[in-house]
Amino acid sequence: NNEGNIAQILLTNLGINKQRLIIESQSRNTFENFRLMKPLLPKSDGVYLLVTSAFHMPRSVAIARKQGVNVIAYPVDYRSNPPEYRQWDFNLFDHLEVLEPAWREWVGLTVYYWTGKTSDWFPKP
Repeated sequence: NNEGNIAQILLTNLGINKQRLIIESQSRNTFENFRLMKPLLPKSDGVYLLVTSAFHMPRSVAIARKQGVNVIAYPVDYRSNPPEYRQWDFNLFDHLEVLEPAWREWVGLTVYYWTGKTSDWFPKP
């Protein structure tokens, strides 16, 4: 199963009508996902709910806008630790795991902007 199929199973189990879901399962990345999904949209001028990780949302919104897909952002999967688990130190190697998703998204935002896959480096709400 890929992410699209898993999402479809989860959402239909939560009571969402399968006919209301647009699932694209052939893409390898977010840019391809929007490119392959756009022809599946029932209305080219419609407004669609975009559900993705909060840290990935800015790049996803920028890609959608560049490809002419009007989305409402619904960020999920916020990542933070409760205060008692936060370590305030400067040991970079102990915290690389936490920095990796942020680093990847900032690099992705920059590369997508430089290569014309997005119109904004960091999209406005």
